[in-house]
Amino acid sequence: APAFGTDWQIGKTNSIVWSAGGAGDRVNIYYSTNAGVSWIGIDDNYPNISGMNSYQWIIPPYPSSIARIKVESVLDPLNLWGSSSNFNIAGVRMVLPGGGEKWDKDVGNLVRWAHQSAGSTCTLEFSYDGGLTWVNIVGPGLGLTDLTYPFTPRVPTVRGMAKITADDPSPFTNMFDVSDNYMTVAGITVTTPTNISVYTLGTTNFINWISAGSEDPLGQGSLYYSGSPSETNLIAVVGNNQAFPGNNTYSWRVAASVTPSLNARVIVRSGAYEGMSEFFVLRGIKITSPNSGSILNIGENTSIVWKDAGLAVDANADFYLSIDGGATFSPTPINPFPYPVNGGAYPWTVATDTQPSTNAVV
Repeated sequence: APAFGTDWQIGKTNSIVWSAGGAGDRVNIYYSTNAGVSWIGIDDNYPNISGMNSYQWIIPPYPSSIARIKVESVLDPLNLWGSSSNFNIAGVRMVLPGGGEKWDKDVGNLVRWAHQSAGSTCTLEFSYDGGLTWVNIVGPGLGLTDLTYPFTPRVPTVRGMAKITADDPSPFTNMFDVSDNYMTVAGITVTTPTNISVYTLGTTNFINWISAGSEDPLGQGSLYYSGSPSETNLIAVVGNNQAFPGNNTYSWRVAASVTPSLNARVIVRSGAYEGMSEFFVLRGIKITSPNSGSILNIGENTSIVWKDAGLAVDANADFYLSIDGGATFSPTPINPFPYPVNGGAYPWTVATDTQPSTNAVV
């Protein structure tokens, strides 16, 4: 045993049986998955007696329809040996990812497998946490004979694994296989802020992200804020944790100089990888004119111009002047009446009794 055409299931224990005479008291035992073209050792110097012998073998995870067993005498291995006929190693095997691969997040790859005597269909799953939980890729009902299936991983991790399960491997049960070791899904996913987040200028908020496989030489990540496609401002350069589960957090004090936006985003970059948050609201008002370098003359007609986001449609504003760089502001607003914020600009005549200053702020 095994006899021709026998099905032995991966992971189960079966008895290799042989008869011997005059072959010495020790043998080497091998198996082949390619009809004897090459052999893989099972055990060396195993006890052998004249007559019937047996060995309890745990079937390895390599499906084959042309598997064989060879038993050879340690005394004379070239002349005293015997081989079984072809038999089946029944099961499924996850070939790719098998462990150690690096796949980029959001980039398509092919899952590959092998099978024998495992029925006709299967289910594929993927784990981002080393097999604690599984996400369905496809199935049940995927044809085993397809041998490959496209898959795009979505979450960075250093503990990625794939799993294949035979849907109906009768007469066998519970037939499955997983990647031999962890593989890496490289990339960055920004988890906070989300599309329901509302941050406010001048307040402190959290930026959270997951990172794996970025291979930045300094182990750092750069955080940016973008209020529009043409605007990207550096927030900070921070350490970027890659160890499982790759969680990172940064407490962001939103500077008043940042432009508010209904389509704000946070970007995290590390190594060759970049992650971008969902669009969120950064509420507030930023005065764009006058700005640093503006020169206004007393009595001049000009405009106070601003950008705003996230405010009520009927919100009003008052404008105040400081001549000491913002340390103090005039107690009386520039505008005699509250002015609609959604106007975007206020026509201002600089009062003739305004004290000249090279350090004025509105």
